[in-house]
Amino acid sequence: MTNAELIKYVRTRLGDPVIDVELDDIQIQKAIDEALRLWGQHMPTEKIMSIQIVAGIQGYDLSGVPGLRGITQINEEPIDFNSSVEFDIFRDRVWHLPVPNVTDIALDTMYLNTLRYVGSTMFDWRYEEVTKMLYVTPIPSRSYNAFTCYTVSPTLEEATSKYNWVVEMTLALAKETLGYIRRKHGDKVPGRELEVPLDGAALISESREAVKDLMDKLDGVGGDWLPPLRA
Repeated sequence: MTNAELIKYVRTRLGDPVIDVELDDIQIQKAIDEALRLWGQHMPTEKIMSIQIVAGIQGYDLSGVPGLRGITQINEEPIDFNSSVEFDIFRDRVWHLPVPNVTDIALDTMYLNTLRYVGSTMFDWRYEEVTKMLYVTPIPSRSYNAFTCYTVSPTLEEATSKYNWVVEMTLALAKETLGYIRRKHGDKVPGRELEVPLDGAALISESREAVKDLMDKLDGVGGDWLPPLRA
């Protein structure tokens, strides 16, 4: 789902175009950003990149990696692959092998997982989130490539490709903002001669219940797996 599609979805669910929705796109965007932040804490996107380890150099500046949140693993590359690869090459490759059944898939997966370590060099490393610096120990005595698994905050398209959580959380947060706006104006449409009763307090209550329910669903399953919320 794109940003524009989600904004339109929120407006439609809140009553547009039948009734005025007293929210601008900036307010809805803030709800999108907060929903993505909460989702990303539990479901970060994992990517893989190649780093050139240089003899005698212990620290490596990773501040240029867009959206970098943390490093989960770093090893010397057991196989050579292009540094622009932005997916888990080992896991991805197994699904492209000409395997006839599930047993062969499982065996190939075990083989590829083993390949990640056999013939590679394990070494200690430390990543500092504030400075975005990666340090390897001991000080490298030779130059080589290392594959690095890292996490980034998911984009809206990534977060909504399989799950509906960010969509519904955005709606809940936007509903709360709308509720406060309407309650501030005494639940009357501002600037209108006719006093049309609105539902500010009810929107706030509905929003809080929805946020709690969505957070319970997210916290209850942890960060490794989450069942889809779409029917």
